[in-house]
Amino acid sequence: MMPSRKHLRLLSLLLAFAAAGCTTNVAVNSPASNVATYHWGTLKGDLKGDLNSVFAATNHALDGLGYFRVGQEVSKTEIEVIARGIKDIKVTVTLTPSKIDGATTVAIEVDGGDLPKSQAIFAAINKQLGG
Repeated sequence: MMPSRKHLRLLSLLLAFAAAGCTTNVAVNSPASNVATYHWGTLKGDLKGDLNSVFAATNHALDGLGYFRVGQEVSKTEIEVIARGIKDIKVTVTLTPSKIDGATTVAIEVDGGDLPKSQAIFAAINKQLGG
């Protein structure tokens, strides 16, 4: 049996929504910007500080939260920190220069897209920066 045009249109519409994803604004406590975004399992927001100071704060925050840092990749324009937590969850924190002067964009992805854990990591990094 062939699907009807109505069913094909509905399927096309559903696929379009799924492909577009959903971006949610999330309130964060940051001097650089009070709103972060959560999209496809990644929390992304800005924190005051240059790339190196936010990198150091990220390492201290992850250590303080009980994560075990297992790797990092550093380039002139991006730093990625990879850590593991209880039950072997993977945490990836990517730091890039922000469009906001004197700030760094922090993107946090927790295995499975865990927003509360991502927010806790973001808050811990901000706290390490004195925020």
